[in-house]
Amino acid sequence: MPLQTTGPISLRDIQIQHNSSSPTWQRVVFGEFTRATGHVLERPENSNVPTVTGEEISFDDFYGTSAQIPVSYELIGGGGGGGAGRNNGNGVGITDGDDGGDTTIDMSVDGVSYFSITSSGAAGGRDSAEAGLHRLNDIPERTGDASDYGDGGGPGGKDMPGGDAAATSYGAGGGGGGGHVDVNKFGGIYNTDPAGEGGQASVKQENPANYLLEVPFGTTMTVTIGNGGAGASDGGTDGGNGAGGYVKINIDGTEYEYTVVGTHTETL
Repeated sequence: MPLQTTGPISLRDIQIQHNSSSPTWQRVVFGEFTRATGHVLERPENSNVPTVTGEEISFDDFYGTSAQIPVSYELIGGGGGGGAGRNNGNGVGITDGDDGGDTTIDMSVDGVSYFSITSSGAAGGRDSAEAGLHRLNDIPERTGDASDYGDGGGPGGKDMPGGDAAATSYGAGGGGGGGHVDVNKFGGIYNTDPAGEGGQASVKQENPANYLLEVPFGTTMTVTIGNGGAGASDGGTDGGNGAGGYVKINIDGTEYEYTVVGTHTETL
């Protein structure tokens, strides 16, 4: 919270407010708490603090100052892969789709984390034997789950693999592998095999309304984008792949966006 607007104020109060998450706060002397050094943020409530090191500075300049800034974020983990369908054979179509990977935002100073949030990767779809889905019907269960960013992969048709979730449908599930059916010359159906289940979608995480966060000088932001789960593949009809994760974060008007699976680092 901001420093008080009246009454006694100490150097320790200023150090805690404007460098509280750094274990090296004791090394920052009073004259270095200017907007030029980065220890005091360029915010309207900090306008009385000198901009240039060496200017006259007083404790009164810090009344009402704050190290908190508006932060907005959204993130989602990877979607689950679709389960395998059976394709005219025993011992196939018995593999679940892979789970998606976790997506995480972490902020730290000198290796000490002070903010972290995760959107977990979604579960992969069940295989044909476990899910017991009709070879051609049960369309909703065979379709990959949609995420907040788009539809999941479509269900596989007869003897066909499930569809991949679109790359921009971040966090959506892959479609389940299709089943099998034979029809004799009289139109009778025999030798039916079940289909795989679609992968689940990850759940998007967002900041609370009007969210403020203290982002100390020298913060390292580490973003990990989770992979989409691979569709099952075991000689039956393959499941579709889930979509990877996504992060968008805005820190005091500067926006960062990440769509590539892996780890990304920024110094703030």
